[in-house]
Amino acid sequence: MRLEHTKLCPSNRCEQLQQFGIETAGDLIAADLKSLATKFNSPKKAVRLIKRYRHAIRFAATVPGMMPRDALLLISIHRRSVRGLAMESPMMLYRDLQRFADSSTGQRLVRGRRLPSVKRIRSWIHACEAELSSRSFYTVDAA
Repeated sequence: MRLEHTKLCPSNRCEQLQQFGIETAGDLIAADLKSLATKFNSPKKAVRLIKRYRHAIRFAATVPGMMPRDALLLISIHRRSVRGLAMESPMMLYRDLQRFADSSTGQRLVRGRRLPSVKRIRSWIHACEAELSSRSFYTVDAA
């Protein structure tokens, strides 16, 4: 998926990454972090930012129907894993997203877009629950 379609970063950041040869989400994950960060004005800040983008892309890839932008919102409110998301209540998660969107950091991240609906959040939670129930855990019988 192209970076512009993920709505993960602002358009000027997408253009900047395209100048460095990063056009898709897969390119961003596969790129060498240190060499990419040195191309930015503030390499330390760029490393943190690129790591967050990568985490959001990977998280969104594990949950059906989730976009990386949504995953970035969830990561910002400390919902970072499939297991953690499976234990959530849709209404509580939506409430937490609303509270975050009212903060100054949340306003920058949301940038006037709408928050995911409760219906969409519920589908993510059900997908995570299904993922966890489908994983098989092997136990060793004591003989």
